[in-house]
Amino acid sequence: MGNHTRVNEDHWDDSTPLWRYMDVYGFLSLITGEKLKFTSLSEFEDGFEGRMPLQNEVTLSLDFTDMSQSFARPVSEIDDLRNRLEAVRKNTWVTSWQQLDSECSLMWRVYGSRQNGVAIKTTAGNLLGALDSGHNYIAGPVRYINYAKEKVPDETDVSFSFHKQHGYFAEQEFRVAVTDTEQSSVGKPKLIGLDLSKALERVVISPWAGEWQLEALKRVVESLGIEPRLVRHSSIMKVGEK
Repeated sequence: MGNHTRVNEDHWDDSTPLWRYMDVYGFLSLITGEKLKFTSLSEFEDGFEGRMPLQNEVTLSLDFTDMSQSFARPVSEIDDLRNRLEAVRKNTWVTSWQQLDSECSLMWRVYGSRQNGVAIKTTAGNLLGALDSGHNYIAGPVRYINYAKEKVPDETDVSFSFHKQHGYFAEQEFRVAVTDTEQSSVGKPKLIGLDLSKALERVVISPWAGEWQLEALKRVVESLGIEPRLVRHSSIMKVGEK
């Protein structure tokens, strides 16, 4: 297991269940290459990723070191912080999972590519233990806030990277992040080694997939040395199953 820093620890532990949804091509890429894709924060569709909410800017614009009065901070200080956070966004890569006990219909519809979707289930501890030990990781659940009205309470680079707009709350995201200041890496995804024997607890095929697709996927994973009994059909639309 590589070194890792835990954030928002009151909301998870090593036994916390995690899910990742993808299309079958993404799954095949994962199991044939045994590498997990990390995406730069600057490439996420949410433009607020890693940036300061308005209320943080308002607070930081005032200096309360003298409790009898407040002083406006120089604009240059605020600009310096913005610039630093922009650099952090470009130099931080994330793999996103859903922190939930069971499957999620919304995630199947958004990320599962209908009948060609696959989800993998693991735990936070197993995921961290399966990642290439040559990196330092930051891991924990995302906290959701209203970026117009609320602030990130702990104003550190890491904390800004683990907050998100409340409109994404349904995703219940758990992320693992790595940083890299090499300019040649900026904007490009990172592929980091993943020991599938440690990471895979279950492989679930889309609720819209046919039985023949399930059997085909079992044959593929078996040919790659993965236990086919780990692969099963989604039970989310089946009464009485978990």
